[in-house]
Amino acid sequence: MNTLSFYLDTLYDGLSGFVYSPVKTATSFEQHWFDYPREKQALIDHISNGGGDVYISPAVYSEKRAVKESIKTLQCVWVEFDGVEQIDFQSVSEPTMIVQTSFASHVHCYWRIDRDTHHVVEKINRELTYYLHADSSGWDATQLLRPPETINHKHNLSVVLSSHTLSAYTVGAFDFLPTISAPAASTVLVDELIPTAQVLANNTLPLKVMRMVKKEEPVEPYRSSFLMRLAHELAEEDLTHVEIVSLLYEADGRIKKYGCSYRGMDFPNQDITCKGVVTRKYEENGEKLVDLEVWTENPEGKKTTPGHATVSLKS
Repeated sequence: MNTLSFYLDTLYDGLSGFVYSPVKTATSFEQHWFDYPREKQALIDHISNGGGDVYISPAVYSEKRAVKESIKTLQCVWVEFDGVEQIDFQSVSEPTMIVQTSFASHVHCYWRIDRDTHHVVEKINRELTYYLHADSSGWDATQLLRPPETINHKHNLSVVLSSHTLSAYTVGAFDFLPTISAPAASTVLVDELIPTAQVLANNTLPLKVMRMVKKEEPVEPYRSSFLMRLAHELAEEDLTHVEIVSLLYEADGRIKKYGCSYRGMDFPNQDITCKGVVTRKYEENGEKLVDLEVWTENPEGKKTTPGHATVSLKS
């Protein structure tokens, strides 16, 4: 059995429904659906010849809509590591498979479990994420991951199945994990920011995004919407949370704190609305500050990227 077949069998063996595997190209985000297992070979051919950055959802859907309400079932839990040189799994059992998505320090780890609901899988994903100090943007049940035997075009590196076993686990195997009742807030302070030149040297950004970072200036009354659009564009380019905040600070030097979590998919040609409310006004060390709740909404009115920010006012 080749690595791609093993990967797909780990995710979907014994399941039936629609599998979502979109492709991101330089100019578009193409949505592709496959009736599994009837169209398994077509899915394999699609992944092998994607023509761009190929992604896949670990979930099986009841209809061709990549939203939680349409998830039929899942039989894997996972975490993402972004830049971790040596992973300490502590008391967590060995992953069923590990996919290296670019450099050796960028991996997705999967554990095969008994099939369950997206509520259960997302709970375990979240607990694994915080227990293992993994990437906090990767636990959502609708997450898109990179399958092996594809190319990460951002780094021009192959995506490979670096480790795999036949291990499978019960949901109870993760009961020891500390309960996370809600996503932990992720706040970056000014003195933790990365120099802009360093962020740009480590990432190749599209010209449109570079203009937003270096030239465009957010002005009232569009500052919040500008910053949320920029944050979304940077997240789409796979920047880390700290890198995103660092470039947001470059775009608007008045930001003191910023945090968000990427809860859902936004698709091309959708009308995405950026919103925000002021939750607090105060002074600290002679500086006038405002706390904000900010978010994006899709056409169905669902918040896909909730966040928070603290802004320093000039007057």
